[in-house]
Formats: sequence, C-alpha cells, structure tokens
Amino acid sequence: MHLTRPLCQPQLWQKTLPTLKSAHLKSIAQATGIKFAGTKATVLERIQGELSRHEAGKKQKSENDQNQDKGLSVLSIDMGIRNLAFAHLTVSPSSSPTSKSAKKSEVTLNAWHRIDISANQLSTSTSTSTSPGPIDTSIPKSERRVQEKEQEKEAHTMNEIYTPDFYAQNAYAFLITLMEKYQPTHILIERQRFRSASGVAVQEWSLRVGVFEGMLYAVLYTLARQRRLSLSSHEPAPFSGFFGSGNLVDFGPGPVVHGIEPSRVLRYWGERMGFKNVFLEGKEKKTAKDGKKVKIDLAGHWLDPEHPITGKVDEDGGLSTDLIVGDDVGLNETLHAYLAKWHKKRGKEKGKDIGKLDDLADCLVQGMTWLEWQVMRDRILREGVDFFLENGN
Repeated sequence: MHLTRPLCQPQLWQKTLPTLKSAHLKSIAQATGIKFAGTKATVLERIQGELSRHEAGKKQKSENDQNQDKGLSVLSIDMGIRNLAFAHLTVSPSSSPTSKSAKKSEVTLNAWHRIDISANQLSTSTSTSTSPGPIDTSIPKSERRVQEKEQEKEAHTMNEIYTPDFYAQNAYAFLITLMEKYQPTHILIERQRFRSASGVAVQEWSLRVGVFEGMLYAVLYTLARQRRLSLSSHEPAPFSGFFGSGNLVDFGPGPVVHGIEPSRVLRYWGERMGFKNVFLEGKEKKTAKDGKKVKIDLAGHWLDPEHPITGKVDEDGGLSTDLIVGDDVGLNETLHAYLAKWHKKRGKEKGKDIGKLDDLADCLVQGMTWLEWQVMRDRILREGVDFFLENGN
C-alpha cells in the first residue's frame, strides 16, 4: 500500500545521505524509527539499509499484487499477561493521497482491547485484573498482614500456573485467534526490558512477560516455516529470512513482524513536542510515569476531536494520517470509557470498566507511530531529504 504518491526519484536520497552531518542523520533515523546510536558511519549504513529494504519491499509488493493493493492491516501488541493490550489498525489503499495538497490517508481503528491471557480472555472483553502491587504502608498493620497473606497465596498459585506449557498454549491460542480474525499484514510487538522504571532489581513479572514475548515469536516463526514448506518444495536454509536487522522479521507470505522499543516511540514524540507542552509543562526530569502520561494524553487527544493538542505539535496531534474509529460496539464502549476516565468524568456514571489506561494507550500509540515512520520513509524515498532539512530537523 502506498501511503504517499508513487516514487519519482528513488536515487535522490542515496546521493544526499552521505553528505549530511551526523546530527542530521540521527534526526532522520529518529523520524523514521531507525536506531540512531553509534558513529556517523554506523548510522548512515543503518539508514541506507533500512530505506533500501523499504523501497525493495514496496516494489516487490507492487509486482506481486499486480497493482491490486489491499492496504495495510496492522496488529499492535502491548506486551503483558494479565494486562496485555492490542489495537488493530487498517489503512485503505483508496485513501492514499496522490499529491501534497490531497487529504491525509485514513487509518481506521477496528479493535482496541485489554485482556487477561491467564484467564483465557481471547474475546473482545477487557480485564480489570492487575499484577500484584506493593503493600500500602499507610493502612493499618492488621490490614497489611491480610494483603501480604493474599499476595503469598497468589504467588504460590502463579508458580503452579505459569509453566512453559501455559505460555506455549496461550501464545498459540492468542495469535491464532487474532490472525484469523484480523488477517494482519504486519504485527508489532512491544520489546521487553528486564528492569522496570530504571530499577536495579529484575521483577518476577518482567521475566514472565519476557518469556511470553519469546513464545509469541516462536509461534509466529513456526507458522511461517509451515507456510513456506507448504508453498514450495524447496526448503529454505534454517532460520533464513527470520532474523533481519532493525528488529525486522520477514515471514514471507505471512505477516511481517516488528519488535518495537517503547523508548524509541516515546523519544519520537518527545522530540517533536520538546516535552514543553500540555503534558509535562515545567518538568525538567522525566520519569517512566511521565512517559506513560505522554502516551495516555496522545491517545486521548487523537480520539477526542473536542480536545486537540496545542503547542508545538499541530492541531492534529502531529499525525500525518487521519485516525478514524470503526463501528464495532465493543470498540466504541472502550473508547467512551477511555475518554471518560481520561477526563475524570466517571462520577456516578456506570459504564465499561477498562482498568488502567496506559496499556491501551501504549498499543495504540505504538501502532500509529509505526505508521508515521512508514509515511516519513515514503517521503524520503520520493522527495529526498531536502524537505526534512528545510523544516529545521
């Protein structure tokens, strides 16, 4: 699918990139979702490689589809077990702009849910359960002891439940259910870190989620191998095409899988907004909690036309596309509940309890940011990098 008009100067960017300064290369890398750490030569090589693959992928898709482009179907997953969230986004080829003056491409949000994998919640319902949290030291000692016993009991239960076969069965069921329902062309999986909120200790839940993340990749790789073997009598070399640079995994005829680093998503918006806006006005030191607030507010502004973003980011929230909400009843219930909680207007109104907002925000912002990166890559392939430099980047 072409998010922008067809390429007209495919070689322009190749000639310009080597002449740029290191700071400009890092800005381009950040704007296109490419890792920008390292020396100038390393960053340049990384950008050239990613853009070349992006260009080759567009050409191959055009040839295979014979101009019958079906658009993008993006499944964005915010990792978790009790608090896993996912968003399904589609981009219709008919919405692609053909010129700079044309309207923006339309991105449709078709599904947006938070589920509890441990409870086999693979329907469109959301979960209100959360991971065990720290004991509240402000409550009386007798009440604290009750909470401690409950957590000890829960921990014992978890050790019995969260075994390798649990992860394998649930990873397979989760992916098969969503792939059959949404037919994704791309799957985005949030990358996990061992440490949470810059803490020294490695939390047990972080390890559990990390194991589940690995299971998702294992299932997807197995499915890809089965598809390849059934489509061709020639068996590819072991692991061929699976591990690509830039966290890209190419599953051939199946969906393309990207591992997305949360810090890269947050940095993309943080740089654009300068963190001098309605979200974090006046704060100098940024924390993990601040980052969650940025994503929660971004999602809220994108979904609520009555509260556009003001400040450094434009009135559309900095998006290069128009975000449209689908007609699904469950989706709209989640949307209204999110906005009600975001505006803190719940009061006595009864509605869908969606629990925490950050998980839902993370998967939506991750998906929309990835699409932003694709738009920017298309523009660079089409126009070169002059427009990027002229805008002061």
